[in-house]
Amino acid sequence: MKLRDKGGTTNFVVTDNWSGRTYKVNPDLYLTEWQRDNMDTKPDMILQFVAYLEDRFAYQGIPDVTITADSQVSLNGRPRQTFIDPNLDLTTVNRTPWHKPWIEPLTTPLAEDEESATATN
Repeated sequence: MKLRDKGGTTNFVVTDNWSGRTYKVNPDLYLTEWQRDNMDTKPDMILQFVAYLEDRFAYQGIPDVTITADSQVSLNGRPRQTFIDPNLDLTTVNRTPWHKPWIEPLTTPLAEDEESATATN
């Protein structure tokens, strides 16, 4: 039995803090389809990918970067909404199992017909 349906997209912008140059990063160039689909809806995997990008840019001679994400998620048929604070430098986020204030709260309620169907089941 499927209890939820969650989908999304995440794209990254890497900024070289020394030169100010920005790079738009398409995760499809680095991840398999399965990895990408999972990452888009899981904040811990997004942070893992940010750490990978930070290491990759350092290896290419750009050691001081800021990485932000444009992440949109849909939960149980709701319209997509912002998932992660788009202004936050994700290289500064500590990976912990505790509360993650950088994840945006869900603001769109379920449609009435979906709520009543859920309540009766």
